[in-house]
Amino acid sequence: MFAWAVSDAALLHATLILTAKHWISLGGSRRFIESTLYQHKSEAIRLVNERLADPLAAVTDGTVSAVGILVILECLEGSNEAALVHLGGLEKMVHMRGDLHTPHMNGLAQRIILLADIHTANANNVKPRFQRIQESPEDKESNENGTPPPSGAMVQPDPVIGSFYRELGLDAPLIKMFTDLHWLSSMMSNSARRRGAVNANVLNRGITEAEKYIDTMLRGGRLDNHQTTKGIVAGKAFVVLSGYIYLYLLLRRIEVSSRIYDWMVDLLKEDLKNIQHVMRKAYPPELLFWILFLGASASIGRRELEWFKKELLVGKESLGLSAWSSAKAILMKFSWVEGWNEEASERFWNELN
Repeated sequence: MFAWAVSDAALLHATLILTAKHWISLGGSRRFIESTLYQHKSEAIRLVNERLADPLAAVTDGTVSAVGILVILECLEGSNEAALVHLGGLEKMVHMRGDLHTPHMNGLAQRIILLADIHTANANNVKPRFQRIQESPEDKESNENGTPPPSGAMVQPDPVIGSFYRELGLDAPLIKMFTDLHWLSSMMSNSARRRGAVNANVLNRGITEAEKYIDTMLRGGRLDNHQTTKGIVAGKAFVVLSGYIYLYLLLRRIEVSSRIYDWMVDLLKEDLKNIQHVMRKAYPPELLFWILFLGASASIGRRELEWFKKELLVGKESLGLSAWSSAKAILMKFSWVEGWNEEASERFWNELN
């Protein structure tokens, strides 16, 4: 990403702002870099405005990517309405180039635009503009009959080549699982913060659809627990089982004392122990951390807890994590409902040592 960013001045300034924001989210002092942050943002905006006067310069990879990052920054700073306005301008710039999903579109530029779209949609509780839509069977039937889909229908983006999940080596079914969980988690976070109106029926339907999908994968017997290719995840039963735990623990919010977790954490521990000799060599550390954290969270009050805590400590050290904010940043790469049960999660994290 950085090697590409230095090829364009506007994109470089925007990337440096985003990097600084990430540094602040990990515990860095905003006051320490406030003036530099403002300087890079001003310069990025100035360069973009200059290019908008030139029809050719306005639609280069660097320009549209810089605008995409600025839209993301508006969302991160809480300026949701401003992000929505700027996304409209970004949409026009992309349409001047053609379809976002065509092969000639730079992969990194495409990902930035899709992230800007998702962040803005989540912040304002509106449908994404650039995502390819997966219709539910009910919506498909309605469209075929000439009737519009239900208001507030669930919108889920297709996996994009070069996405974070694909870079980890996840196969298409797992990418869909994580995309669904991530989308539902964002909706729940927005609902808790009262960012716009979230249709409860749409949210519940989405959770039910995700549950059916995960259940089908888990019980269908189509996942090989032991096959790995050059250390890349190709589709694992224990990953799907972790998704199941996540759905019940953070989306359905079933108390950890429920007996439903008994078989889940027992099976998850056994599956992981079966590959323990190659586990840390074969699987991305971030993914393992997410799985182990969920396993530990669902094991509270059970005999499996000590094993998960021991393995989680190894993952914590290998990733160089200390503060809860750093751990949460890893969890949110996959799925996490930010703000829910925050005190308990942070306390559990601090008690790991």
